[in-house]
Amino acid sequence: MGSYISLVKPDIQENVELEQDQVIQNQLTSYIRSLEANQTNLTPLEVFFHNVANSSIINVMGKKQGESYQKYKSFSSTDLKIIRSLHRVAYFNVDKHNEVNHLIDPLKKAFEIGSLKEIEKTIQSMKTVRVYQGNPFTTIDYQLLDILEYIAQICCSKEQDPLAHWTQIFDILFRGTNIKLSNRTSRLEGSKATKESILFHCQSQNISCNRHSIELSICNMSVSSNQDDDEEAIIQSESILSNKMILDDLIRTYDVDTAQGFFPIGIQVIGYVGYLYSIRKYKSIFVASLVSENSIYIPRTMNELQSFLYQDNVLEILCNLKRQYVNMAKRVRHASVST
Repeated sequence: MGSYISLVKPDIQENVELEQDQVIQNQLTSYIRSLEANQTNLTPLEVFFHNVANSSIINVMGKKQGESYQKYKSFSSTDLKIIRSLHRVAYFNVDKHNEVNHLIDPLKKAFEIGSLKEIEKTIQSMKTVRVYQGNPFTTIDYQLLDILEYIAQICCSKEQDPLAHWTQIFDILFRGTNIKLSNRTSRLEGSKATKESILFHCQSQNISCNRHSIELSICNMSVSSNQDDDEEAIIQSESILSNKMILDDLIRTYDVDTAQGFFPIGIQVIGYVGYLYSIRKYKSIFVASLVSENSIYIPRTMNELQSFLYQDNVLEILCNLKRQYVNMAKRVRHASVST
């Protein structure tokens, strides 16, 4: 019977699929309308779903979402092409700058020995010598070496405090820049999930302005990966909404243009692993998409540290993250003079 349908009557199968698609669309429309009608009695997950739907956010975290928009004709073909292009842009090309090769090459011998203590010793020696192949280390070189030394200590101590570790790593990364960090702690309403946040901001150059601190982006962190699906969905939805609101405020206040490379890089961390995504605006739509295929993570063993440096290019990703934030701060501070 299956062969008969697929070979002799293909139009029947196509009609069935179209009918199923229409049923799904009707169900989704009815669901959204039911949320609108019962806003005072929604579960935490329904609240965040409702907020996302009303915020015109397109969460393009992968290919399936884009295919879904095309399948259900959610946008015109032109708009969909532009939205896809926003998703496909390689914001973080980790091989472009080669900023860390001179820092990680000397560590290869220590990895061959197979000793974390030897890795720490090599890092400390590099910081003392202050030069590699005749080239003196720069400020960012010392910051990256400090991060590597701190991570090597994590691998040795096995201390289980990922939130403190992420805060320390970001603090070292942005040391000496005009990017400032502040921590927030909250509990999601109606949920057992605890959420920590790191807010990245800079200072306004307009001394007469009441807004001395300008928010650039936020990193949302949850303690572990043991949340249920609803809790994880809430955390991710709030992360995107938080950075969407930051970008919306920057566009409204400082007239910045996301088409010119200005966009927040949101960070979502669960335990020791996280990912980076951009928020960009097209017309009235805010598009969220990953900026790197690789996750960022804090290694806890020597093997993970080796992958961190030589396979997953996490140190390069952090360099790109710093560059984006610093460039954002420069443009916002410059724009703040005239506001």
